[in-house]
Amino acid sequence: MIKNYENDIAPIGFFFDFFPTDLFYIPIMPVPMRVDRIFYGEPSYFIEPNYEDILERDFELEINFKQFYTIGIKNLIAFGNEKYIEINNKSLEKKLIKQWFKKSTNIQTELTTLNQDFTYIIIKFLEMINNLNKNYTRNQNYDYKSACKDYFENIIKYIEKKLLDNEIEILYKGEITTQKIYYVKRKKYFPRIVEIDTINLENGKKTAKGFVAYLIYDDLLDIFNYNLKLINEDNSNLFNYLNLENRRINKKINIFNNRKKNSDKFFKINTIKIENLI
Repeated sequence: MIKNYENDIAPIGFFFDFFPTDLFYIPIMPVPMRVDRIFYGEPSYFIEPNYEDILERDFELEINFKQFYTIGIKNLIAFGNEKYIEINNKSLEKKLIKQWFKKSTNIQTELTTLNQDFTYIIIKFLEMINNLNKNYTRNQNYDYKSACKDYFENIIKYIEKKLLDNEIEILYKGEITTQKIYYVKRKKYFPRIVEIDTINLENGKKTAKGFVAYLIYDDLLDIFNYNLKLINEDNSNLFNYLNLENRRINKKINIFNNRKKNSDKFFKINTIKIENLI
């Protein structure tokens, strides 16, 4: 862990998970689950994909990113509130949630590799959904489970290679540099604290902060391995995103756009109204 809490940038990315719970009805999930940042009104850094790269793909269905992050952030807040009640026997204060979100959207930095990683994860998800959507229009007995399994296996291989390569590109001392994710000593693996330049957009202050990149990759690996285990056990609680697109779950929710929106490549998380999520 980072010794000085204020020097922890605490990156969080969002992805499409597949096993809903009572708390996460639509399982768009954050990783890692750093709800401690919300408890203290301290910022997380939102890892965003390359929107333009995603929009350049030849997909019929595109992600509505505003809705994607609205659901993901709402899920994170709901989980944080549940844990806060367990610890303190009362709900999270709204002012802490607002403070956390405002501070989070005021951080600027460059996590080149993690940006590429979440771009890859989303593109592979969209490839799967688009292929299934084409099949669905011709045959409603499409093999959704098999496609999800292939997707999980693909992401597992991708993350394993990232850990094997043991390199991450970030912005440090004014330039993009390559750092190790972990080091090996006496055949044991030790995660490294990766230092990175950050700018506070509210006051223009530049500071160096740290984060443990290994934990993000390790969490992703655990999640997708667990999903693969569940699907191999023939778990029937598999969330069907195609059903959501076809409005059989909730007509008010639309995570996918049926045509490309040029404005999406300029999407900013700070356009989300946090007041509507708490």
